[in-house]
Amino acid sequence: MVTRIATATLPVFLLLHPTAQVRAAEAPRFASPAVSSVDDAATLLQKVQQALAKSAPKSIHITAAGSGYTYPDNTKQSYWIKYYTGRIDLAAHSGDETIVRSTDPVKDKGTTEDRKFGGTGPWSDQVSFWTMPFAFLSGAGSNQATVTMETVQGTPYQVVTFTPPMGQPVSGYITSKNVLDRIRTTYDDPARGKIEVEVFFDDWGDFSGLKYPRMIIRHDNHQLARVLIVKAVTSVAGA
Repeated sequence: MVTRIATATLPVFLLLHPTAQVRAAEAPRFASPAVSSVDDAATLLQKVQQALAKSAPKSIHITAAGSGYTYPDNTKQSYWIKYYTGRIDLAAHSGDETIVRSTDPVKDKGTTEDRKFGGTGPWSDQVSFWTMPFAFLSGAGSNQATVTMETVQGTPYQVVTFTPPMGQPVSGYITSKNVLDRIRTTYDDPARGKIEVEVFFDDWGDFSGLKYPRMIIRHDNHQLARVLIVKAVTSVAGA
């Protein structure tokens, strides 16, 4: 796992957080895939699922804070995410999130943004759903996933890939300890063209029996897009 300490572009509270590390945007990022002796998809997904929860949850609700980044005119601009809440219904393949963002967390009360997404609809919206850990496991388990072996910066991964109906391939990188380390996919943006999305999961913690990453880092086209520090996770158990 390749990391680097967060730079001054991150808000202060992220710098003070014990796991405030941002994945390096190294280049080249990935070695060429090499097929090796791997678990079949169903076996590997079951191992990962069992490492995270006794049974697959029906729904998950997370609260977090963090920071976001945009790049107008090739210049980086950042904002605070004062409050984030995300809800995902794995049974219905739907989700939504509320973000309160501001440029000054002391003087600015912030503006609230609400967004819905899910496992159907425009692919640009589906990306937010399938790059969530448990949504990925659910999708891979029901969509003829394949498994290959790939080495990233010296670390071997079993890579599970599936393609949702009317979507693009989604790949999850799983370590030798059955930890979901990252998810990769792409989508086409009318203004920016093809966007390569990579979501990293760090510092997995136990939330009342459910394991979930305390830090979620998203890169778009190898540039930092969002950092979330997860504060709380609640879930409803499945059948």
